[in-house]
Amino acid sequence: LSQAAGYTVLSDDLNALSLDSGALHVAQVPFAGDLGRVATRCVRVPLRRIFRLKQAKVHGTTPLGKAESIAMLVAAAPFVNSDPHRADTLVGVIADIVTSCRVESLCFAKDVGFMSLISSDSAQGERVDAV
Repeated sequence: LSQAAGYTVLSDDLNALSLDSGALHVAQVPFAGDLGRVATRCVRVPLRRIFRLKQAKVHGTTPLGKAESIAMLVAAAPFVNSDPHRADTLVGVIADIVTSCRVESLCFAKDVGFMSLISSDSAQGERVDAV
C-alpha cells in the first residue's frame, strides 16, 4: 500500500535502528523480505515513531506505554533476544529507543488512508519519505 502511494519502503522484514546523540535513525539492510533488494533514495532516515501494526476496519493510532513498548521491541529483536547474556543490554538499548521516539499501535484498513496518520506529525510538516 505504501509503495503504491509513492512512499519509499525500506523493507517489509528487517531494518536496522541506530541511536546517535539522542537522534534515532532507521536504515535498510540487505534482507528486504518479500520486496527483495529495493533501491532507496537514502540509506539512513530519521525515525520519529515506531508502530505496532494491527489490521482493522478503520484507521487510528493509540500510544503504547513504555513497558508495553519495550516488551514489543524486545520480542521483535531477532538473534540477540535468544542470548540470555545479552538480555540486560538489549532491554537497556530498547529503553533508550523508546525514550527517543513515540511508540504507537497503528490500526489500518487495506487502503492508503492510514498514511495521513503517519505523516501528520512529521517535524515541521515535512512529508515522511520512508515507512
